[in-house]
Amino acid sequence: MLGEVARAALELLMNPATYQFQSDFARKYIAMGNAEMLLKLLRIKGFTVSPELAARVESCKDVDQLDLWAERVVTATSLDDIFPAAR
Repeated sequence: MLGEVARAALELLMNPATYQFQSDFARKYIAMGNAEMLLKLLRIKGFTVSPELAARVESCKDVDQLDLWAERVVTATSLDDIFPAAR
């Protein structure tokens, strides 16, 4: 029903790769899914996930932080590479 220009603009705004959900409800469930995937990646990579680490990851509601940790899994050789000690 939209014109071509309006449709293209909306598609650009709603790109799943870049769209930032605004509601707390959506961000909560996205963070939960990202936390579950991060824990799965850690186990697939062969890391032992302690209950304390699992609780830390599962309680994190910061989607950007979860994404950063997940990116680090790719090249990590230890959990310290992913979760550096606070300085």
